[in-house]
Amino acid sequence: MPISSMTGFARRQGQIDGCSWSWEVRSVNARGLDVRCRLPAGFESLEFAVRERIARRVRRGSVTAALTVQRNGGQGSVRINTDVLDQILAMLPDIRRRLPEAPPPTVEGLLALRGVIEASDDVADEEAQSALESALLADLDQVLVAMADVRAEEGGRLRTVLDNHLQRLAVLCEAAEQHAAMQPQALL
Repeated sequence: MPISSMTGFARRQGQIDGCSWSWEVRSVNARGLDVRCRLPAGFESLEFAVRERIARRVRRGSVTAALTVQRNGGQGSVRINTDVLDQILAMLPDIRRRLPEAPPPTVEGLLALRGVIEASDDVADEEAQSALESALLADLDQVLVAMADVRAEEGGRLRTVLDNHLQRLAVLCEAAEQHAAMQPQALL
């Protein structure tokens, strides 16, 4: 029976159309499967596909998949997500009512809330973004294969250690049986 370690690491870099990226996937021991994704702003939509791909290849362990993306040549910009800001502002009267002693919110505080300010990379169109996401997921598949190979290799080394211990135990058990068989003669 093949043994696979729960510890593994793999990295892969890629690029397409002026965009470069790097995937890092690592796993450590855990009772079940625990997947954590670290995706840059603008790529949150990949999380479900990342989790699904990891779950297909890994049964146990705490797995972290981290993606970094850098657009080469294009200047990114930022924008305020007015929908999120409007939702937060609509909640303020209720928050002020519940926490009357709290100081009023500041502009800096509101803008620091997650999702209010979004990084907006200059992506040509949806087709280019879709091609980029497909390339990212294809590279993720490759890095998961590499991590599985690392886990299998370490599992092979663990199997060698376990086999050596089992052989040593068998020798010790045989020696103990011989000593036990001599016990009745020693009593006479």
